[in-house]
Amino acid sequence: MVHLLKCKKVLLQGIIFQNSPAWNIHPELCEDLIMDGVDVRNPSYAQNGDGLDLESCKNCLIVNTTFDVGDDGICLKSGKDEAGRKRGVATENVIIDGCTVYASHGGFVIGSEFSGGMEKIIVKDCVFDGTDIGLRFKSAPGRGGWCEDILCQDIVMKDIREQAILFEAGYADRAVGRSATDSDNKEAYFPDWANFTFRNLTSVNAKAVLYANGMKGFPVHDIKFENCNFYGARAGIELDYAENFTFTNCSITPAMTNSVHHAKNILFNGTPLE
Repeated sequence: MVHLLKCKKVLLQGIIFQNSPAWNIHPELCEDLIMDGVDVRNPSYAQNGDGLDLESCKNCLIVNTTFDVGDDGICLKSGKDEAGRKRGVATENVIIDGCTVYASHGGFVIGSEFSGGMEKIIVKDCVFDGTDIGLRFKSAPGRGGWCEDILCQDIVMKDIREQAILFEAGYADRAVGRSATDSDNKEAYFPDWANFTFRNLTSVNAKAVLYANGMKGFPVHDIKFENCNFYGARAGIELDYAENFTFTNCSITPAMTNSVHHAKNILFNGTPLE
Protein backbone atom coordinates (compact mmCIF):
# COMPACT_ATOMS: atom_id res chain seq x y z
CA MET A 1 0.00 0.00 0.00
CA VAL A 2 2.85 2.40 0.85
CA HIS A 3 6.11 1.99 -1.07
CA LEU A 4 8.94 4.35 -0.12
CA LEU A 5 11.77 4.07 -2.66
CA LYS A 6 15.24 5.62 -2.20
CA CYS A 7 14.01 8.05 0.46
CA LYS A 8 16.04 9.67 3.23
CA LYS A 9 15.05 11.06 6.61
CA VAL A 10 11.58 9.51 6.78
CA LEU A 11 9.28 9.79 9.82
CA LEU A 12 6.07 7.75 10.11
CA GLN A 13 4.40 8.64 13.41
CA GLY A 14 0.99 8.17 15.00
CA ILE A 15 -0.69 6.81 11.86
CA ILE A 16 -2.97 3.82 11.20
CA PHE A 17 -2.22 1.79 8.07
CA GLN A 18 -4.80 -0.89 7.31
CA ASN A 19 -6.41 -3.14 4.67
CA SER A 20 -3.56 -3.10 2.18
CA PRO A 21 -3.89 -5.10 -1.08
CA ALA A 22 -0.55 -6.84 -0.36
CA TRP A 23 2.40 -5.69 1.77
CA ASN A 24 1.31 -2.80 3.95
CA ILE A 25 4.45 -0.63 4.39
CA HIS A 26 7.44 -1.28 2.12
CA PRO A 27 10.48 1.02 2.52
CA GLU A 28 13.10 0.05 -0.08
CA LEU A 29 16.65 1.45 -0.39
CA CYS A 30 15.85 4.03 2.28
CA GLU A 31 18.08 5.62 4.91
CA ASP A 32 17.39 7.20 8.30
CA LEU A 33 13.81 6.01 8.73
CA ILE A 34 11.80 6.16 11.95
CA MET A 35 8.44 4.48 12.65
CA ASP A 36 7.02 5.57 16.00
CA GLY A 37 3.59 4.81 17.43
CA VAL A 38 2.21 3.36 14.20
CA ASP A 39 -0.70 0.87 14.10
CA VAL A 40 -0.61 -1.62 11.20
CA ARG A 41 -3.69 -3.78 10.52
CA ASN A 42 -4.66 -6.33 7.90
CA PRO A 43 -7.27 -9.12 8.03
CA SER A 44 -5.97 -12.47 9.26
CA TYR A 45 -6.83 -14.04 5.89
CA ALA A 46 -4.76 -11.51 3.90
CA GLN A 47 -2.19 -13.65 2.04
CA ASN A 48 1.02 -11.61 1.61
CA GLY A 49 -0.57 -8.99 3.82
CA ASP A 50 2.69 -8.29 5.67
CA GLY A 51 2.84 -5.40 8.12
CA LEU A 52 6.30 -3.93 7.51
CA ASP A 53 8.78 -5.09 4.86
CA LEU A 54 12.02 -3.16 5.31
CA GLU A 55 14.15 -3.93 2.25
CA SER A 56 17.79 -2.95 1.63
CA CYS A 57 17.51 -0.09 4.12
CA LYS A 58 19.94 1.23 6.71
CA ASN A 59 19.82 3.30 9.88
CA CYS A 60 16.21 2.54 10.82
CA LEU A 61 14.33 2.77 14.12
CA ILE A 62 11.00 0.96 14.59
CA VAL A 63 9.50 1.75 18.01
CA ASN A 64 6.22 1.54 19.93
CA THR A 65 4.40 0.12 16.93
CA THR A 66 1.65 -2.54 16.82
CA PHE A 67 1.03 -5.12 14.10
CA ASP A 68 -2.04 -7.32 13.59
CA VAL A 69 -1.84 -8.66 10.06
CA GLY A 70 -2.41 -11.57 7.68
CA ASP A 71 1.21 -12.52 6.96
CA ASP A 72 4.58 -11.62 8.53
CA GLY A 73 4.47 -8.79 11.06
CA ILE A 74 7.90 -7.11 11.13
CA CYS A 75 9.94 -8.41 8.20
CA LEU A 76 13.43 -7.50 6.96
CA LYS A 77 14.46 -8.19 3.36
CA SER A 78 17.28 -7.21 0.98
CA GLY A 79 16.33 -8.27 -2.53
CA LYS A 80 15.20 -11.45 -4.23
CA ASP A 81 17.32 -14.11 -5.94
CA GLU A 82 19.68 -12.96 -8.72
CA ALA A 83 18.32 -9.40 -8.77
CA GLY A 84 18.98 -9.03 -5.05
CA ARG A 85 22.52 -10.38 -5.37
CA LYS A 86 23.27 -8.11 -8.32
CA ARG A 87 22.04 -5.05 -6.46
CA GLY A 88 23.99 -6.16 -3.38
CA VAL A 89 22.53 -3.74 -0.85
CA ALA A 90 22.20 -5.19 2.64
CA THR A 91 19.73 -4.19 5.31
CA GLU A 92 21.81 -2.93 8.22
CA ASN A 93 21.80 -0.87 11.39
CA VAL A 94 18.18 -1.47 12.40
CA ILE A 95 16.70 -1.24 15.91
CA ILE A 96 13.22 -2.59 16.65
CA ASP A 97 12.16 -1.63 20.18
CA GLY A 98 8.95 -1.84 22.18
CA CYS A 99 6.75 -3.30 19.43
CA THR A 100 3.82 -5.73 19.73
CA VAL A 101 2.78 -8.25 17.10
CA TYR A 102 -0.54 -10.10 17.29
CA ALA A 103 -1.90 -12.33 14.51
CA SER A 104 0.79 -12.90 11.88
CA HIS A 105 2.87 -15.64 10.28
CA GLY A 106 5.90 -14.40 12.23
CA GLY A 107 6.52 -11.75 14.86
CA PHE A 108 10.02 -10.75 13.74
CA VAL A 109 11.10 -12.20 10.40
CA ILE A 110 14.13 -12.17 8.13
CA GLY A 111 13.53 -13.37 4.55
CA SER A 112 12.81 -15.09 2.54
CA GLU A 113 14.13 -12.44 0.12
CA PHE A 114 17.43 -11.37 1.66
CA SER A 115 19.83 -12.20 -1.16
CA GLY A 116 21.64 -8.87 -0.62
CA GLY A 117 22.55 -9.65 2.99
CA MET A 118 21.62 -8.60 6.51
CA GLU A 119 23.67 -7.37 9.48
CA LYS A 120 23.67 -5.34 12.70
CA ILE A 121 20.05 -5.79 13.73
CA ILE A 122 18.69 -5.38 17.29
CA VAL A 123 15.21 -6.50 18.34
CA LYS A 124 14.35 -5.74 21.97
CA ASP A 125 11.51 -5.34 24.46
CA CYS A 126 8.90 -6.75 22.09
CA VAL A 127 5.82 -8.95 22.63
CA PHE A 128 4.60 -11.55 20.14
CA ASP A 129 1.12 -12.73 21.09
CA GLY A 130 -0.58 -15.50 19.10
CA THR A 131 1.70 -15.38 16.06
CA ASP A 132 2.27 -18.54 14.01
CA ILE A 133 6.02 -18.33 14.73
CA GLY A 134 7.80 -15.97 17.10
CA LEU A 135 11.24 -15.35 15.59
CA ARG A 136 11.27 -16.58 11.98
CA PHE A 137 14.29 -16.77 9.65
CA LYS A 138 13.62 -18.23 6.20
CA SER A 139 15.31 -18.66 2.84
CA ALA A 140 15.86 -21.32 0.18
CA PRO A 141 18.51 -22.85 -2.09
CA GLY A 142 19.17 -20.42 -4.92
CA ARG A 143 17.87 -17.49 -2.89
CA GLY A 144 20.72 -17.52 -0.41
CA GLY A 145 21.56 -14.48 1.65
CA TRP A 146 24.13 -13.89 4.40
CA CYS A 147 22.89 -12.83 7.79
CA GLU A 148 24.99 -12.03 10.86
CA ASP A 149 25.25 -9.96 14.01
CA ILE A 150 21.60 -10.25 15.02
CA LEU A 151 20.57 -9.61 18.64
CA CYS A 152 17.10 -10.49 19.95
CA GLN A 153 16.64 -9.73 23.64
CA ASP A 154 13.98 -9.14 26.28
CA ILE A 155 11.22 -10.63 24.13
CA VAL A 156 8.03 -12.27 25.41
CA MET A 157 6.23 -14.81 23.20
CA LYS A 158 2.77 -16.06 24.16
CA ASP A 159 0.60 -18.79 22.61
CA ILE A 160 2.81 -19.26 19.54
CA ARG A 161 1.07 -21.71 17.19
CA GLU A 162 4.24 -23.39 15.90
CA GLN A 163 7.90 -22.73 16.85
CA ALA A 164 9.04 -19.96 19.14
CA ILE A 165 12.20 -19.77 16.98
CA LEU A 166 12.61 -21.09 13.44
CA PHE A 167 15.50 -21.20 10.96
CA GLU A 168 14.22 -22.62 7.66
CA ALA A 169 16.69 -23.08 4.79
CA GLY A 170 14.20 -24.91 2.57
CA TYR A 171 11.47 -22.29 2.45
CA ALA A 172 9.53 -21.83 -0.79
CA ASP A 173 6.53 -19.83 -1.86
CA ARG A 174 4.18 -22.75 -1.44
CA ALA A 175 1.11 -20.56 -1.82
CA VAL A 176 1.74 -20.19 -5.55
CA GLY A 177 2.90 -23.75 -6.16
CA ARG A 178 6.68 -23.32 -6.00
CA SER A 179 9.02 -25.83 -4.40
CA ALA A 180 12.32 -25.21 -2.63
CA THR A 181 14.19 -26.37 -5.75
CA ASP A 182 12.64 -23.87 -8.16
CA SER A 183 15.00 -20.99 -7.37
CA ASP A 184 17.76 -20.02 -9.78
CA ASN A 185 21.36 -21.15 -9.26
CA LYS A 186 20.45 -23.38 -6.37
CA GLU A 187 23.86 -25.10 -6.43
CA ALA A 188 25.71 -21.86 -5.69
CA TYR A 189 23.52 -19.85 -3.33
CA PHE A 190 22.54 -21.12 0.11
CA PRO A 191 21.46 -19.08 3.13
CA ASP A 192 24.19 -18.41 5.69
CA TRP A 193 22.92 -17.64 9.19
CA ALA A 194 25.61 -16.86 11.76
CA ASN A 195 26.33 -14.89 14.93
CA PHE A 196 22.83 -14.64 16.35
CA THR A 197 22.36 -13.90 20.06
CA PHE A 198 19.06 -14.58 21.81
CA ARG A 199 19.02 -13.12 25.32
CA ASN A 200 16.33 -12.98 28.01
CA LEU A 201 13.60 -14.62 25.94
CA THR A 202 10.44 -15.90 27.58
CA SER A 203 8.11 -18.21 25.68
CA VAL A 204 4.81 -19.48 27.11
CA ASN A 205 2.72 -22.19 25.39
CA ALA A 206 4.48 -22.36 22.05
CA LYS A 207 3.91 -25.61 20.17
CA ALA A 208 7.70 -26.12 19.90
CA VAL A 209 10.81 -24.41 21.25
CA LEU A 210 13.24 -24.32 18.32
CA TYR A 211 13.66 -25.76 14.84
CA ALA A 212 16.88 -24.96 12.99
CA ASN A 213 17.16 -26.51 9.53
CA GLY A 214 20.33 -25.75 7.60
CA MET A 215 21.72 -27.45 4.49
CA LYS A 216 24.52 -29.97 4.00
CA GLY A 217 27.72 -27.95 3.90
CA PHE A 218 25.83 -24.82 4.98
CA PRO A 219 24.75 -25.31 8.61
CA VAL A 220 23.10 -22.69 10.78
CA HIS A 221 26.06 -21.78 12.97
CA ASP A 222 27.39 -19.79 15.90
CA ILE A 223 24.08 -19.20 17.67
CA LYS A 224 23.94 -18.18 21.35
CA PHE A 225 21.05 -18.43 23.79
CA GLU A 226 21.43 -16.68 27.15
CA ASN A 227 18.90 -16.63 29.99
CA CYS A 228 16.08 -17.98 27.83
CA ASN A 229 13.10 -19.78 29.37
CA PHE A 230 10.47 -21.81 27.53
CA TYR A 231 7.32 -22.89 29.36
CA GLY A 232 4.51 -25.19 28.29
CA ALA A 233 5.87 -26.23 24.89
CA ARG A 234 4.70 -29.56 23.44
CA ALA A 235 7.99 -30.19 21.58
CA GLY A 236 11.59 -29.24 22.32
CA ILE A 237 14.64 -28.50 20.18
CA GLU A 238 15.05 -29.94 16.68
CA LEU A 239 18.32 -29.33 14.83
CA ASP A 240 19.35 -30.51 11.38
CA TYR A 241 22.65 -29.25 9.94
CA ALA A 242 23.61 -26.96 12.80
CA GLU A 243 26.93 -26.11 14.45
CA ASN A 244 28.14 -24.21 17.50
CA PHE A 245 24.90 -23.66 19.38
CA THR A 246 25.35 -22.71 23.04
CA PHE A 247 22.56 -22.44 25.59
CA THR A 248 23.62 -20.73 28.84
CA ASN A 249 21.32 -20.53 31.86
CA CYS A 250 18.37 -21.67 29.76
CA SER A 251 15.38 -23.84 30.69
CA ILE A 252 12.62 -25.83 29.00
CA THR A 253 9.71 -26.61 31.33
CA PRO A 254 8.55 -29.33 31.34
CA ALA A 255 11.62 -31.10 29.95
CA MET A 256 11.25 -32.18 26.34
CA THR A 257 12.82 -34.82 24.12
CA ASN A 258 15.13 -33.16 21.62
CA SER A 259 16.13 -34.21 18.09
CA VAL A 260 19.64 -33.46 16.82
CA HIS A 261 20.90 -34.59 13.40
CA HIS A 262 23.95 -33.58 11.33
CA ALA A 263 25.01 -31.25 14.12
CA LYS A 264 28.10 -30.63 16.24
CA ASN A 265 29.16 -28.51 19.18
CA ILE A 266 25.68 -28.17 20.64
CA LEU A 267 25.82 -27.36 24.37
CA PHE A 268 22.80 -26.94 26.62
CA ASN A 269 23.89 -25.48 29.98
CA GLY A 270 27.31 -27.03 29.49
CA THR A 271 26.04 -30.50 28.50
CA PRO A 272 26.26 -31.80 24.93
CA LEU A 273 22.83 -32.04 23.32
CA GLU A 274 22.60 -35.22 21.29
